[in-house]
Amino acid sequence: MNIDQLKSKMIVFSNNQDKLSILKSFNQNSVFLDLTFIDSIRPLTEFKSRYFSYMYMNYGISYDLANRIKKYFDYISTSKTYVSKKLTNLKKIKEMLLGAEIIKEFNFIKYQDMPVASINKMPIPGLFNSENIVRISTSETSDNQVKLFIAKDLESSCYSVFEKTVDLLETGIDISKIVIMNSSLEDDFHLQKLFNDASIPIHFNKNNKLNTYPEVIELLKIYKQFGFDPAKKYLSNLIKDESDSILIKPMLSIFNAFKNQDFLDYPALLINLINNKSIKPVKYTNCVNVYNYKDIVYEEEAYYLFMNYSDKTLPKTTHFSGYLTSEELVEIDYLSESEYNVYLENQDINFLNKILNLTLFFSEKAETKNRIAKLDLTRKIIQIEYEYQIKKDTYLNSLNQLEYSKTKYDYENFFLKQVNYTNLYNRYNKSVKEYKHEYSGILKTDLNYLLAKRNSLTGAKVEAFNLCQFQFLLKYILKLESFETNISLYLGNLSHKVLEEYIKTPDLDYCKLIDDFPGFPEEEVYKEEIFKLAIKKEMKILLPIIKEFDDITMFNDIKTELKFNIPFKHNKAYNITGTIDKVMIYQNSKNVNYIALIDYKLSDKDFDMERFEKKLQLQLPVYLYAYKNINDSKIVPAGFYYQSTSLGRYYNEPNVFMKKYQLKGLSLADKDILDKLNPGYELLKGIAVKQDGNFNKNAEKRVMSSKGFDNIYNQVELSFLDMINKLELGSFRINPLPAYGKRSDSISCEYCTFASICYNKNKNLGVIK
Repeated sequence: MNIDQLKSKMIVFSNNQDKLSILKSFNQNSVFLDLTFIDSIRPLTEFKSRYFSYMYMNYGISYDLANRIKKYFDYISTSKTYVSKKLTNLKKIKEMLLGAEIIKEFNFIKYQDMPVASINKMPIPGLFNSENIVRISTSETSDNQVKLFIAKDLESSCYSVFEKTVDLLETGIDISKIVIMNSSLEDDFHLQKLFNDASIPIHFNKNNKLNTYPEVIELLKIYKQFGFDPAKKYLSNLIKDESDSILIKPMLSIFNAFKNQDFLDYPALLINLINNKSIKPVKYTNCVNVYNYKDIVYEEEAYYLFMNYSDKTLPKTTHFSGYLTSEELVEIDYLSESEYNVYLENQDINFLNKILNLTLFFSEKAETKNRIAKLDLTRKIIQIEYEYQIKKDTYLNSLNQLEYSKTKYDYENFFLKQVNYTNLYNRYNKSVKEYKHEYSGILKTDLNYLLAKRNSLTGAKVEAFNLCQFQFLLKYILKLESFETNISLYLGNLSHKVLEEYIKTPDLDYCKLIDDFPGFPEEEVYKEEIFKLAIKKEMKILLPIIKEFDDITMFNDIKTELKFNIPFKHNKAYNITGTIDKVMIYQNSKNVNYIALIDYKLSDKDFDMERFEKKLQLQLPVYLYAYKNINDSKIVPAGFYYQSTSLGRYYNEPNVFMKKYQLKGLSLADKDILDKLNPGYELLKGIAVKQDGNFNKNAEKRVMSSKGFDNIYNQVELSFLDMINKLELGSFRINPLPAYGKRSDSISCEYCTFASICYNKNKNLGVIK
């Protein structure tokens, strides 16, 4: 590389590749020079971000045209008179831009007396009137012969590149030193399949358009429909949710480079900026790298596979005419197009001449007939007709593994030992496993992603996890169970709604609410009138009982449908969620709040302490746990209960109705508090007081001390901690609870919708051992 003529305080005209080569040489030789590098084709004028909105607002010039004419402002003089009308208009625009301080001219005077160097014959604009131009050549020519593989079509050409890569790897070449360049998009698809099938890592170092990513497509959609502020808010949420996304930096660079007013003045600006923005790929080692031709920084020890060596891609050319005609370009003394294209061709020749380890590839036909590139390379090129042939031995692991599986089957079932069985066994025995129809685990990355999206903790989830971890995975993590409407769910929702509204508005017209309540399952709509009539009859009996209870209780601070979503204090990545149907509060003279929690049930459900201890009845305890965590004031549980909202069967005796709607659950073992909750205990199932003032024997399982409620609180917390620990370990075993009593199978498996994909060996489940 002949760069000894470069001196400090010199202007050097070069492209980016030559610049990097020069700097790399300086670094290796510890040379430090003060140089100004300039690319002839890049504009030197500085443009502020307001340029695009200014051009649109004042001249109606769109983003694309405003971008295209940037390069001409270096050559437009405000002191000259032009023949061309376009140039006269550009002169006026430049004067306005300068006056508005939107552009800043390059200080040519500062560089006027500086020596100028041209690298590899790069044309120098007439703006730099240097009499002595130093011409420097960095071209180096290798004597190595070059092989040119000629394939009949694009797919065969990709095979030839793949096989050349395999040959290099087999000779011990480091995979990081193999570089494929000048591939088309279609080439990349073929290459990716070939290399992935062979388990050879490959990475495509090509910029990706920003507007091809789903998040950006969504942002543009929001912007077009709702405007700038909602789009900006969407980006803010994206930054919070996916702070490590590769989209964040380029999106922020667009939003931060311009003022909000620019986007409001010129609505299409944001769309144009995003459509013209690309994301640079992440660099990787230990893989075959694919680059665009112009992005290569040459390394002598690397092996370069140059695809599409045709006259369609080489030599590279550019066209200056477009907005301005050839005559107008001459009038402003713009670069000569022909001279610049000769320079580009020379660059291609120099680059391909100097590569020590180069292989060329040509496809006779892609979309149309191709011709080999006509570049005057000084090194000898050997043309090889390439035709892909199916080989007995393959580098595709998947095919070799399949071959091993076949020979293994023959040997184990028919004692036929194929000639290549031993070699295949030694190579693939450890990697090939017999397929089993059983769940074996979930990838840690997938699990973490799913847990982050589905992080709610509820009593029902802990119960389900304890019933069967595998069932929990399918139902709550993978969401394989489809939601189906049913009459019971509809009636439950309707009953909840009537009770909620009745407590708020005692004179509620509940019949109208029932008639207007939507969502009855369409497939059974013919039953709607019958069921709504039944609900009306039940509510006619239940609502007076509820009113009587609410009138006499001193727990008269009542809240309904209390929703909660709170971070679990021991692991804030998880939220405890749910809705408490009814909370009744009594505050004594010492400002202690006693609470009673009620959950409505369509069925006749009761709380069982033994089942709670087995983690099978956690809904009410979780409500208690959540309520205590969201209330700062001191609270003491007076009890938690289920209350039925359905008679089931009709009776004439009022006491039967009362028993049907009793509160079933646990109460605080404090008669004074229970008297304030329900004097006489008519609505507290199983609780009564004997003549001696003590609770009756049946109440022993229905009452609990404050310490007992504290123990329930702690057990709920431990259940959450245990579940989270197992979730994050990926513990999803097929572990249904064992059968108990007279049952022959597990309650975990009863009505399980995943029986067809579960491989529990319990013969009572209808699965053969």
